Amino acid sequence: PNVTVNNDVLAVKGGTGILVTINDKKIMLTGDELKNLLENTQGDEVKSVEVITNPPAKYEAQGSAVLNIIMKKNKIEGYRGVISSKYVQTQYAKGNVGISQYYKKDKLSVMGSYYRGAGTYFREGTDYVNYQEDQTRWISTMNRKDKNNNQNTVNFNIEYEADSLTNISLNYSGYFSPKSFGTYNVPTLIYNNQNIAESNYLTINDHYSRSINNSLSFQIDRKLNKNSSLSWINYFTGNNSRKYQNVLTYLDFVNQAPEERNFLTNNKSDVQLYSTQFDYQWKKDKFELESGVKYSFVKTNSQLDFSDNENGQFEYRPEKSNIFDYKEQNFALYSSLAYNLDKWSFKGGLRAEMTDLEGVVSEPHEINKNNYWSLFPTAYVQYTTENKQEFGFSYGKRISRPSYSWLNPAKSYYNLFSYFQGDPKLKATIIHNLN
Repeated sequence: PNVTVNNDVLAVKGGTGILVTINDKKIMLTGDELKNLLENTQGDEVKSVEVITNPPAKYEAQGSAVLNIIMKKNKIEGYRGVISSKYVQTQYAKGNVGISQYYKKDKLSVMGSYYRGAGTYFREGTDYVNYQEDQTRWISTMNRKDKNNNQNTVNFNIEYEADSLTNISLNYSGYFSPKSFGTYNVPTLIYNNQNIAESNYLTINDHYSRSINNSLSFQIDRKLNKNSSLSWINYFTGNNSRKYQNVLTYLDFVNQAPEERNFLTNNKSDVQLYSTQFDYQWKKDKFELESGVKYSFVKTNSQLDFSDNENGQFEYRPEKSNIFDYKEQNFALYSSLAYNLDKWSFKGGLRAEMTDLEGVVSEPHEINKNNYWSLFPTAYVQYTTENKQEFGFSYGKRISRPSYSWLNPAKSYYNLFSYFQGDPKLKATIIHNLN
Protein backbone atom coordinates (compact mmCIF):
# COMPACT_ATOMS: atom_id res chain seq x y z
CA PRO A 1 0.00 0.00 0.00
CA ASN A 2 1.10 3.57 -0.88
CA VAL A 3 4.03 2.28 -3.00
CA THR A 4 4.17 3.30 -6.67
CA VAL A 5 6.69 3.06 -9.50
CA ASN A 6 6.97 5.84 -12.08
CA ASN A 7 9.72 5.82 -14.73
CA ASP A 8 11.54 3.10 -12.75
CA VAL A 9 11.61 5.29 -9.60
CA LEU A 10 10.07 3.96 -6.38
CA ALA A 11 7.87 6.31 -4.36
CA VAL A 12 5.93 6.07 -1.10
CA LYS A 13 2.87 8.33 -0.91
CA GLY A 14 4.30 10.17 -3.91
CA GLY A 15 7.63 10.95 -2.23
CA THR A 16 10.74 9.58 -3.95
CA GLY A 17 13.17 10.32 -1.10
CA ILE A 18 12.86 6.85 0.44
CA LEU A 19 15.32 4.47 2.05
CA VAL A 20 15.22 0.92 0.63
CA THR A 21 16.50 -1.80 2.96
CA ILE A 22 16.66 -5.59 2.90
CA ASN A 23 16.44 -7.08 6.41
CA ASP A 24 16.98 -3.53 7.77
CA LYS A 25 20.23 -3.11 5.80
CA LYS A 26 20.62 -0.22 3.36
CA ILE A 27 20.74 -0.96 -0.38
CA MET A 28 23.29 1.12 -2.31
CA LEU A 29 21.38 0.99 -5.59
CA THR A 30 19.05 3.42 -7.35
CA GLY A 31 17.15 3.65 -10.63
CA ASP A 32 17.55 0.83 -13.12
CA GLU A 33 20.02 -1.09 -10.92
CA LEU A 34 17.60 -1.22 -7.98
CA LYS A 35 14.74 -2.09 -10.35
CA ASN A 36 16.67 -5.02 -11.83
CA LEU A 37 17.70 -6.32 -8.39
CA LEU A 38 14.11 -6.30 -7.14
CA GLU A 39 12.74 -7.82 -10.35
CA ASN A 40 15.25 -10.66 -10.16
CA THR A 41 14.39 -11.44 -6.53
CA GLN A 42 11.83 -14.22 -6.34
CA GLY A 43 8.62 -13.52 -4.47
CA ASP A 44 8.62 -16.86 -2.64
CA GLU A 45 11.84 -15.82 -0.87
CA VAL A 46 10.21 -12.69 0.58
CA LYS A 47 8.50 -12.98 3.95
CA SER A 48 7.01 -9.48 4.00
CA VAL A 49 7.49 -5.88 2.87
CA GLU A 50 7.26 -3.14 5.48
CA VAL A 51 6.11 0.28 4.30
CA ILE A 52 7.17 2.60 7.14
CA THR A 53 5.84 6.07 6.39
CA ASN A 54 7.10 7.53 9.67
CA PRO A 55 10.14 5.48 10.78
CA PRO A 56 10.97 5.19 14.51
CA ALA A 57 14.28 6.32 16.02
CA LYS A 58 16.11 3.03 15.38
CA TYR A 59 16.17 3.72 11.62
CA GLU A 60 18.71 6.16 10.24
CA ALA A 61 17.19 9.58 9.65
CA GLN A 62 17.84 9.60 5.90
CA GLY A 63 14.78 9.63 3.64
CA SER A 64 11.15 10.49 4.22
CA ALA A 65 10.04 6.83 4.44
CA VAL A 66 11.53 3.33 4.69
CA LEU A 67 10.73 0.38 2.43
CA ASN A 68 12.07 -2.67 4.28
CA ILE A 69 12.04 -6.05 2.51
CA ILE A 70 12.22 -9.00 4.92
CA MET A 71 13.53 -12.26 3.49
CA LYS A 72 12.34 -15.64 4.72
CA LYS A 73 14.36 -17.81 7.07
CA ASN A 74 14.65 -21.55 6.53
CA LYS A 75 12.86 -23.27 9.43
CA ILE A 76 12.28 -26.80 8.02
CA GLU A 77 15.05 -29.35 8.52
CA GLY A 78 16.47 -31.16 5.52
CA TYR A 79 17.22 -30.12 1.95
CA ARG A 80 15.01 -28.28 -0.49
CA GLY A 81 15.84 -27.13 -4.02
CA VAL A 82 13.80 -24.87 -6.28
CA ILE A 83 14.22 -24.15 -9.99
CA SER A 84 12.12 -21.27 -11.30
CA SER A 85 11.68 -19.06 -14.33
CA LYS A 86 9.70 -15.98 -15.25
CA TYR A 87 8.71 -14.52 -18.62
CA VAL A 88 7.24 -11.04 -19.15
CA GLN A 89 5.95 -9.81 -22.50
CA THR A 90 5.24 -6.11 -22.97
CA GLN A 91 6.37 -4.33 -26.12
CA TYR A 92 9.57 -6.37 -25.75
CA ALA A 93 10.27 -9.57 -23.84
CA LYS A 94 12.23 -10.05 -20.65
CA GLY A 95 12.55 -12.76 -18.04
CA ASN A 96 14.83 -14.72 -15.76
CA VAL A 97 15.70 -18.23 -14.65
CA GLY A 98 17.24 -19.30 -11.38
CA ILE A 99 17.91 -21.90 -8.75
CA SER A 100 17.56 -21.78 -4.96
CA GLN A 101 19.06 -24.24 -2.48
CA TYR A 102 18.09 -24.62 1.18
CA TYR A 103 19.60 -26.83 3.87
CA LYS A 104 18.96 -27.01 7.61
CA LYS A 105 20.30 -29.47 10.14
CA ASP A 106 20.27 -29.02 13.90
CA LYS A 107 21.84 -25.59 14.59
CA LEU A 108 22.98 -24.86 11.02
CA SER A 109 20.90 -23.26 8.28
CA VAL A 110 22.21 -22.46 4.79
CA MET A 111 20.51 -20.78 1.82
CA GLY A 112 21.93 -19.95 -1.59
CA SER A 113 20.31 -18.70 -4.80
CA TYR A 114 21.35 -17.55 -8.26
CA TYR A 115 19.18 -15.87 -10.88
CA ARG A 116 20.02 -14.75 -14.38
CA GLY A 117 17.81 -12.25 -16.15
CA ALA A 118 17.68 -10.79 -19.65
CA GLY A 119 15.46 -8.40 -21.50
CA THR A 120 14.89 -5.32 -23.61
CA TYR A 121 13.88 -2.09 -21.90
CA PHE A 122 12.08 0.56 -23.93
CA ARG A 123 10.93 4.09 -23.10
CA GLU A 124 9.63 6.81 -25.37
CA GLY A 125 8.67 10.41 -24.87
CA THR A 126 8.77 13.94 -26.21
CA ASP A 127 10.59 16.89 -24.62
CA TYR A 128 9.49 20.50 -25.15
CA VAL A 129 11.94 23.29 -24.30
CA ASN A 130 10.98 26.97 -24.75
CA TYR A 131 13.69 29.64 -24.93
CA GLN A 132 12.20 33.02 -24.05
CA GLU A 133 15.11 35.20 -25.19
CA ASP A 134 15.13 34.17 -28.87
CA GLN A 135 11.48 33.00 -28.93
CA THR A 136 12.27 29.46 -30.10
CA ARG A 137 10.75 26.10 -29.19
CA TRP A 138 12.80 22.90 -29.31
CA ILE A 139 10.93 19.59 -29.60
CA SER A 140 12.86 16.32 -29.19
CA THR A 141 11.37 12.88 -29.80
CA MET A 142 13.15 10.17 -27.80
CA ASN A 143 12.88 6.43 -28.31
CA ARG A 144 15.21 4.84 -25.79
CA LYS A 145 15.81 1.13 -26.22
CA ASP A 146 18.37 -0.79 -24.16
CA LYS A 147 19.23 -4.48 -24.05
CA ASN A 148 20.62 -6.23 -21.01
CA ASN A 149 21.08 -9.94 -21.64
CA ASN A 150 23.24 -10.77 -18.62
CA GLN A 151 21.82 -9.75 -15.23
CA ASN A 152 23.15 -11.88 -12.39
CA THR A 153 21.74 -11.88 -8.86
CA VAL A 154 23.37 -13.96 -6.11
CA ASN A 155 22.27 -14.42 -2.49
CA PHE A 156 23.92 -16.54 0.19
CA ASN A 157 22.98 -16.76 3.86
CA ILE A 158 24.28 -18.95 6.66
CA GLU A 159 22.97 -19.00 10.23
CA TYR A 160 24.32 -20.87 13.22
CA GLU A 161 22.82 -21.20 16.69
CA ALA A 162 25.88 -21.29 18.93
CA ASP A 163 23.63 -21.99 21.92
CA SER A 164 20.08 -21.32 23.07
CA LEU A 165 20.92 -17.63 23.60
CA THR A 166 23.28 -16.81 20.73
CA ASN A 167 22.64 -16.70 16.99
CA ILE A 168 25.30 -15.88 14.36
CA SER A 169 24.53 -15.06 10.73
CA LEU A 170 26.51 -14.18 7.62
CA ASN A 171 24.88 -12.87 4.46
CA TYR A 172 26.16 -12.02 0.99
CA SER A 173 24.18 -10.51 -1.86
CA GLY A 174 25.51 -9.45 -5.23
CA TYR A 175 24.32 -8.05 -8.53
CA PHE A 176 26.48 -8.13 -11.69
CA SER A 177 25.53 -6.69 -15.05
CA PRO A 178 28.57 -6.79 -17.38
CA LYS A 179 26.94 -4.97 -20.31
CA SER A 180 23.75 -3.04 -20.92
CA PHE A 181 23.79 -1.41 -24.34
CA GLY A 182 21.66 0.58 -26.76
CA THR A 183 21.57 3.26 -29.44
CA TYR A 184 19.27 6.27 -29.08
CA ASN A 185 18.12 8.09 -32.20
CA VAL A 186 16.78 11.51 -31.16
CA PRO A 187 15.59 14.03 -33.79
CA THR A 188 15.02 17.63 -32.65
CA LEU A 189 13.02 20.32 -34.45
CA ILE A 190 13.52 24.02 -33.64
CA TYR A 191 10.52 26.32 -34.24
CA ASN A 192 10.76 30.10 -34.50
CA ASN A 193 8.24 32.60 -33.09
CA GLN A 194 6.05 32.11 -36.20
CA ASN A 195 5.83 28.40 -35.31
CA ILE A 196 7.89 27.43 -38.38
CA ALA A 197 10.48 24.64 -38.09
CA GLU A 198 13.52 26.47 -39.40
CA SER A 199 16.31 24.35 -37.87
CA ASN A 200 16.90 20.77 -36.78
CA TYR A 201 19.52 18.40 -35.53
CA LEU A 202 19.79 14.64 -35.05
CA THR A 203 21.50 13.02 -32.07
CA ILE A 204 22.70 9.40 -32.23
CA ASN A 205 23.80 8.17 -28.82
CA ASP A 206 25.60 4.81 -28.87
CA HIS A 207 26.35 3.63 -25.34
CA TYR A 208 26.94 0.74 -22.98
CA SER A 209 27.26 0.41 -19.20
CA ARG A 210 28.46 -2.06 -16.57
CA SER A 211 27.48 -2.41 -12.93
CA ILE A 212 28.75 -4.51 -10.00
CA ASN A 213 27.27 -4.43 -6.49
CA ASN A 214 28.47 -6.55 -3.56
CA SER A 215 27.06 -6.51 -0.03
CA LEU A 216 28.30 -8.47 2.98
CA SER A 217 26.86 -8.45 6.50
CA PHE A 218 27.77 -10.20 9.74
CA GLN A 219 25.42 -10.23 12.72
CA ILE A 220 25.45 -11.66 16.25
CA ASP A 221 22.25 -11.74 18.33
CA ARG A 222 22.50 -12.49 22.04
CA LYS A 223 19.66 -12.89 24.52
CA LEU A 224 20.81 -11.45 27.84
CA ASN A 225 17.75 -12.77 29.69
CA LYS A 226 14.09 -13.42 28.96
CA ASN A 227 13.38 -9.69 28.70
CA SER A 228 16.41 -8.22 26.90
CA SER A 229 18.69 -8.86 23.93
CA LEU A 230 21.76 -7.33 22.27
CA SER A 231 22.68 -7.29 18.56
CA TRP A 232 25.96 -6.43 16.84
CA ILE A 233 25.65 -5.80 13.10
CA ASN A 234 28.48 -5.14 10.62
CA TYR A 235 27.73 -4.24 7.03
CA PHE A 236 29.83 -3.53 3.94
CA THR A 237 28.73 -2.74 0.42
CA GLY A 238 30.56 -1.70 -2.72
CA ASN A 239 29.07 -0.42 -5.97
CA ASN A 240 31.22 -0.08 -9.07
CA SER A 241 29.75 1.21 -12.31
CA ARG A 242 30.94 2.43 -15.68
CA LYS A 243 29.17 4.08 -18.58
CA TYR A 244 30.61 4.83 -22.02
CA GLN A 245 28.85 6.80 -24.74
CA ASN A 246 29.66 7.90 -28.28
CA VAL A 247 27.43 10.84 -29.26
CA LEU A 248 27.20 11.89 -32.93
CA THR A 249 25.20 15.02 -33.87
CA TYR A 250 24.12 16.15 -37.34
CA LEU A 251 23.42 19.90 -37.33
CA ASP A 252 21.25 21.76 -39.84
CA PHE A 253 20.70 25.27 -38.48
CA VAL A 254 19.20 28.18 -40.37
CA ASN A 255 21.79 30.47 -42.01
CA GLN A 256 24.55 27.97 -41.17
CA ALA A 257 26.26 25.27 -43.21
CA PRO A 258 25.34 21.68 -42.16
CA GLU A 259 27.99 20.02 -39.99
CA GLU A 260 28.74 17.03 -37.79
CA ARG A 261 29.90 16.98 -34.17
CA ASN A 262 31.13 13.94 -32.25
CA PHE A 263 32.18 13.46 -28.64
CA LEU A 264 33.00 10.55 -26.31
CA THR A 265 32.52 10.28 -22.56
CA ASN A 266 33.67 7.61 -20.14
CA ASN A 267 32.17 7.71 -16.64
CA LYS A 268 33.56 5.59 -13.81
CA SER A 269 32.07 5.49 -10.33
CA ASP A 270 33.02 3.59 -7.19
CA VAL A 271 31.06 3.76 -3.92
CA GLN A 272 32.02 1.94 -0.71
CA LEU A 273 30.10 1.95 2.56
CA TYR A 274 30.91 0.35 5.90
CA SER A 275 28.79 0.46 9.05
CA THR A 276 28.80 -1.12 12.48
CA GLN A 277 26.09 -0.84 15.13
CA PHE A 278 24.98 -2.16 18.51
CA ASP A 279 21.26 -2.46 19.31
CA TYR A 280 19.80 -3.15 22.74
CA GLN A 281 16.17 -4.17 23.28
CA TRP A 282 14.29 -4.61 26.54
CA LYS A 283 10.64 -5.61 26.82
CA LYS A 284 8.56 -6.32 29.88
CA ASP A 285 4.83 -6.19 30.51
CA LYS A 286 3.56 -2.96 28.93
CA PHE A 287 6.95 -1.32 28.30
CA GLU A 288 9.49 -1.71 25.51
CA LEU A 289 12.86 0.05 25.31
CA GLU A 290 15.14 0.27 22.26
CA SER A 291 18.58 1.89 22.28
CA GLY A 292 21.58 1.77 20.00
CA VAL A 293 24.70 3.32 18.54
CA LYS A 294 25.87 3.26 14.93
CA TYR A 295 28.92 4.41 12.94
CA SER A 296 29.06 4.48 9.14
CA PHE A 297 31.65 5.60 6.61
CA VAL A 298 31.09 6.28 2.90
CA LYS A 299 33.79 6.80 0.29
CA THR A 300 33.07 7.59 -3.35
CA ASN A 301 35.21 8.27 -6.39
CA SER A 302 33.78 9.50 -9.69
CA GLN A 303 35.82 10.07 -12.84
CA LEU A 304 34.65 11.60 -16.11
CA ASP A 305 36.84 11.56 -19.27
CA PHE A 306 35.65 13.74 -22.16
CA SER A 307 36.99 13.75 -25.74
CA ASP A 308 35.72 15.41 -28.92
CA ASN A 309 36.76 15.78 -32.57
CA GLU A 310 36.49 19.53 -33.21
CA ASN A 311 39.80 19.43 -35.09
CA GLY A 312 39.00 16.32 -37.15
CA GLN A 313 40.39 13.81 -34.66
CA PHE A 314 39.47 12.89 -31.11
CA GLU A 315 41.29 14.84 -28.42
CA TYR A 316 41.06 14.56 -24.65
CA ARG A 317 39.57 17.70 -23.08
CA PRO A 318 40.84 18.21 -19.51
CA GLU A 319 38.60 21.27 -19.00
CA LYS A 320 35.51 19.09 -19.56
CA SER A 321 36.87 16.11 -17.61
CA ASN A 322 36.79 15.76 -13.85
CA ILE A 323 37.64 13.65 -10.81
CA PHE A 324 35.42 13.93 -7.74
CA ASP A 325 36.31 12.35 -4.37
CA TYR A 326 33.82 12.34 -1.53
CA LYS A 327 34.00 11.05 2.05
CA GLU A 328 31.28 11.07 4.68
CA GLN A 329 31.24 9.85 8.28
CA ASN A 330 28.08 9.47 10.30
CA PHE A 331 27.80 8.74 14.02
CA ALA A 332 24.38 8.13 15.57
CA LEU A 333 22.84 7.49 18.99
CA TYR A 334 19.20 6.62 19.52
CA SER A 335 16.74 5.60 22.19
CA SER A 336 12.98 5.05 22.22
CA LEU A 337 10.37 3.94 24.75
CA ALA A 338 6.99 2.35 24.01
CA TYR A 339 4.03 1.93 26.38
CA ASN A 340 0.94 -0.16 25.66
CA LEU A 341 -2.14 0.30 27.83
CA ASP A 342 -5.24 -1.66 26.83
CA LYS A 343 -6.57 0.18 23.77
CA TRP A 344 -3.85 2.85 23.80
CA SER A 345 -0.32 2.64 22.39
CA PHE A 346 2.38 5.27 22.91
CA LYS A 347 5.94 5.53 21.61
CA GLY A 348 8.51 8.32 21.71
CA GLY A 349 12.12 8.43 20.66
CA LEU A 350 15.11 10.61 19.92
CA ARG A 351 17.96 10.07 17.48
CA ALA A 352 21.13 12.19 17.32
CA GLU A 353 23.34 12.10 14.23
CA MET A 354 26.71 13.71 13.60
CA THR A 355 27.70 14.11 9.94
CA ASP A 356 31.22 14.97 8.78
CA LEU A 357 31.83 15.26 5.04
CA GLU A 358 34.51 16.33 2.58
CA GLY A 359 34.24 16.69 -1.19
CA VAL A 360 37.26 17.34 -3.43
CA VAL A 361 36.83 18.53 -7.03
CA SER A 362 39.74 18.30 -9.45
CA GLU A 363 38.73 20.80 -12.18
CA PRO A 364 38.63 23.55 -11.08
CA HIS A 365 40.22 22.46 -7.80
CA GLU A 366 37.88 22.95 -4.86
CA ILE A 367 37.45 21.44 -1.39
CA ASN A 368 34.11 21.48 0.39
CA LYS A 369 33.85 20.47 4.07
CA ASN A 370 30.94 20.36 6.47
CA ASN A 371 30.34 19.07 9.99
CA TYR A 372 27.03 19.19 11.86
CA TRP A 373 24.93 17.57 14.58
CA SER A 374 21.19 17.02 14.16
CA LEU A 375 18.45 15.81 16.51
CA PHE A 376 15.53 13.74 15.18
CA PRO A 377 12.59 13.28 17.57
CA THR A 378 9.73 10.84 16.89
CA ALA A 379 6.35 10.47 18.60
CA TYR A 380 3.45 8.09 18.11
CA VAL A 381 0.04 7.49 19.70
CA GLN A 382 -2.75 5.12 18.64
CA TYR A 383 -6.17 4.18 19.94
CA THR A 384 -7.91 0.94 18.89
CA THR A 385 -11.66 0.53 19.37
CA GLU A 386 -13.40 -2.68 20.35
CA ASN A 387 -14.32 -3.37 16.72
CA LYS A 388 -10.68 -2.93 15.66
CA GLN A 389 -10.91 0.57 14.21
CA GLU A 390 -7.65 2.46 14.65
CA PHE A 391 -7.10 6.17 15.23
CA GLY A 392 -3.55 7.42 15.44
CA PHE A 393 -1.11 10.29 15.13
CA SER A 394 2.64 10.20 14.51
CA TYR A 395 5.39 12.75 14.07
CA GLY A 396 8.93 12.27 12.87
CA LYS A 397 11.73 14.60 11.89
CA ARG A 398 13.80 13.29 8.97
CA ILE A 399 16.67 14.42 6.75
CA SER A 400 17.13 14.13 2.99
CA ARG A 401 20.79 14.27 2.03
CA PRO A 402 21.83 14.82 -1.60
CA SER A 403 22.74 11.66 -3.48
CA TYR A 404 26.40 11.34 -4.41
CA SER A 405 25.74 12.01 -8.11
CA TRP A 406 24.03 15.31 -7.20
CA LEU A 407 27.24 16.43 -5.45
CA ASN A 408 29.47 15.69 -8.45
CA PRO A 409 30.17 18.97 -10.35
CA ALA A 410 31.34 17.24 -13.56
CA LYS A 411 29.04 17.82 -16.54
CA SER A 412 27.52 14.53 -17.69
CA TYR A 413 26.47 15.18 -21.29
CA TYR A 414 23.32 13.67 -22.79
CA ASN A 415 23.83 15.36 -26.15
CA LEU A 416 25.59 18.39 -27.62
CA PHE A 417 23.26 20.87 -25.88
CA SER A 418 22.14 19.06 -22.73
CA TYR A 419 24.01 17.90 -19.64
CA PHE A 420 23.49 17.09 -15.96
CA GLN A 421 25.69 18.83 -13.40
CA GLY A 422 25.76 18.42 -9.63
CA ASP A 423 26.74 20.93 -6.95
CA PRO A 424 29.29 19.89 -4.25
CA LYS A 425 27.89 22.58 -1.90
CA LEU A 426 24.36 21.15 -1.83
CA LYS A 427 23.01 20.88 1.69
CA ALA A 428 20.56 18.46 3.26
CA THR A 429 16.84 19.13 3.55
CA ILE A 430 14.97 18.73 6.84
CA ILE A 431 11.58 17.00 6.61
CA HIS A 432 8.78 16.97 9.20
CA ASN A 433 6.44 13.99 8.76
CA LEU A 434 2.96 14.24 10.24
CA ASN A 435 0.53 11.34 9.85
